Amino acid sequence: MLSVSICIPTRNEEGNIKRLNQGIYDALIPYTPESKYEIVVVDDSTDKTATIARAFGARVIKGKGMGLGQAIIDGIAASQNEVVLVMDGDGSHDPQAIPSLLKPILDQGADIVIGSRYVKGGDYSNWAFNRKVKSLVGVKLMQLVTGVRDSNSGFFAFRRSIVDSSMLNGKTWKIMLEVLFKGKWISKVEVPITFGDRQTGESKRSTRQVFKDAINVIRLLIWKFPKRYVSFAVIGGIGAISYFAVFWAITEYGHIWYGASYFIATMVAMTQNYIMNHFITFREPTSHNIGKLKLKGFGVITLCLALVKYVMEYVRKTKPRNINHLKGFGAYFAGSWVGELVEYLVMIFLTEVFGIFYLLSDFIGSGFSSVIKYTIARKKVWNDDKRTASSPDYEWHAFYKGLPWQKRWKRIIASIVKEFAEYPDGEAGRVLDVGCGASPQGLMINHSDYLGLDPREGKINFMKSKDLRKCWFIHGDLGTVTFTEDGFFDTVLFIEVIEHLSEMDEARFNLHQMHRLLKTGGKLVVATPNFEGFMGKWMDRLYGIFQRNAYQKEHQLKFGLESLRELCEDCGFEYVKSEIPSGADMVCLFRKVD
Repeated sequence: MLSVSICIPTRNEEGNIKRLNQGIYDALIPYTPESKYEIVVVDDSTDKTATIARAFGARVIKGKGMGLGQAIIDGIAASQNEVVLVMDGDGSHDPQAIPSLLKPILDQGADIVIGSRYVKGGDYSNWAFNRKVKSLVGVKLMQLVTGVRDSNSGFFAFRRSIVDSSMLNGKTWKIMLEVLFKGKWISKVEVPITFGDRQTGESKRSTRQVFKDAINVIRLLIWKFPKRYVSFAVIGGIGAISYFAVFWAITEYGHIWYGASYFIATMVAMTQNYIMNHFITFREPTSHNIGKLKLKGFGVITLCLALVKYVMEYVRKTKPRNINHLKGFGAYFAGSWVGELVEYLVMIFLTEVFGIFYLLSDFIGSGFSSVIKYTIARKKVWNDDKRTASSPDYEWHAFYKGLPWQKRWKRIIASIVKEFAEYPDGEAGRVLDVGCGASPQGLMINHSDYLGLDPREGKINFMKSKDLRKCWFIHGDLGTVTFTEDGFFDTVLFIEVIEHLSEMDEARFNLHQMHRLLKTGGKLVVATPNFEGFMGKWMDRLYGIFQRNAYQKEHQLKFGLESLRELCEDCGFEYVKSEIPSGADMVCLFRKVD
């Protein structure tokens, strides 16, 4: 049973707190049979806010008088439940939106859910024009950093396990940003909300607080900015100095044609960069307590001392990685030239199309190329990501934090599966997800009950840790787990599993079991790569190259639409329809017939 703590910071909100508590109670009535909740009010009031809140069942914590941010942090620390929801006490956050913030966590396993004014269905139309402009500019700037469309609404819910309240900074009101930057989350969701004005009382926001929030954003950017990328960029800058020095010296004093000296200088710089990145940037941690870059001010001396201290601690608690340097340098060399090509094309495009001065165009292009070079170095040379297909959270992480093309591909498949699985009433009924792994795809479907089945115990334990409502997870497969009731399920999912089976007889056995467990007319949704199509074959090969730790080597049975349809029809299913997005994968809908 998943439980929720609703954290409300208050200061002289006696005119709003009664209405707010009643609204929360009304909104959460559908959840109370399966989940419990508490209201934690952190109060800095001089009026009767605390008395009224207690009278309506809230747990009141005496505030420290240190502002809204610290009050929220104190409320998070005092909360006793697994999920924390933060909302304002002035009535600007509608309690009726609480279920929509909780649903992705309670039903789909999300780590953090944000109430947003800037997604489809969100609204703040009652605001004055100048307030709208200020808000929009602020959130769009932060979207570049956080990837969240509305990081300033202050209405959000999250799993307590993703953040330690002691890490949060109470000097700012923007605690949502603190959680986004410092939390160890994988999956985030934004849901639409209507943001209103406070019901009664006066706003406590001031110009001074706005300035503090701006300073804290700078601190968060420094805290969050990838230390390895900074190191990689600095080493690249040092390499550029070496490159120009060698280029000039060989050309002028060695009397070598500049076309040849360019290549020599580039090789010297790349070799230097490779060695420095190996021994500095991509060191392997030997301790889990490396620490963070801590700043107690913004002076140049303070920053330099903090950087020196951090670098010394980093070197002391890390070691160079053990890699094959011949292969490593080859991959680094190839990746660097890919980046150089991108830089060149960006420079030409900006200069020729937009008329930008060529040196500025080259500088902009170098920013693009450095990101590409860093990504290739991290992924292909020093293999910074130790996650493999056997990792308990591999599918979950790939869905939410994988490479851009990987995330898009998985989400397209998930949207088709959802469309195929749900009945006209908007639900899939009782769902059996065979070979569910740690994938959230099946959880995206509206269901009355969901059962995930997988032979890999680590993945099942990971899914169990999500504590989802109306969801159960069983370690085993259709050959080891006994289901006694025939025709129990309304929908069966067989998503990206059949290609991993070793023999056709095993596939037939599983499909016959699914036929037995489905009710008459029930749906079977099968997804697998389209191995008989050109795109399917090549995408599978590329997948094996760019995702070396993924499943490509495990693909045994390879189907096309006709062969898959023939197999399922032989096992008692009627073909309904299919989609083959991009020609690479196919999602097929079948129906059980007697």
